Amino acid sequence: MLNIFCGGAAIAPHFMITAAHCVEKLIAPDNISFHVGIGSLIKEDGILLHISKIIIHKNYLNNTDVKGGRMLHDIALIYVKDKISDENIIGLANRAERVGESGKLTGFDEYKDLRDYSRFPVKLQEAYFTILPIRAEGAPTMFFTSGRGGQGDGGAPFVWEESGKPVLGGIYTGMAGLEDNTVRPQFIRIIDFKHWITYQMKKTL
Repeated sequence: MLNIFCGGAAIAPHFMITAAHCVEKLIAPDNISFHVGIGSLIKEDGILLHISKIIIHKNYLNNTDVKGGRMLHDIALIYVKDKISDENIIGLANRAERVGESGKLTGFDEYKDLRDYSRFPVKLQEAYFTILPIRAEGAPTMFFTSGRGGQGDGGAPFVWEESGKPVLGGIYTGMAGLEDNTVRPQFIRIIDFKHWITYQMKKTL
């Protein structure tokens, strides 16, 4: 059975995207691998990818140890040695989220379908969340939704449709306490980092 700690998405033939907090402590990336297209932790299906380089946003800040703190610029690229096939790659969103719009979060959420031998579900989970009209002070690149994510969803993709095609609109970074005393799933807005993503991929290749 695979040991999983975070999710991500393939966005180019040699690049994955995830949350920076998922990879910030990976001193030896050669000991970590990504599986693309995985649907089960038991069957260990999908394609195994070997990490060559981890690129964390230079302004990433994890200050969740203080009250009201957040993980800012919580985004990272992973350059993999193996080529990812086109059918496993998702395009990046060309716009920001829309209030009331529904999107799909895909990951191994610890809060759904638990098994006795694991705190994570055996099968990949999908959940549809609605985008809320919420903004958090000091976090302009984040958006928030209904629902609830879990530990296995860190770095997981939030997908909506544009022109009839699924695109990556956000990356799940965790549950956030807000000023109205609610706790909501928070996401990095991909469109705000599209220039950084494109630049880093060109720089790395």
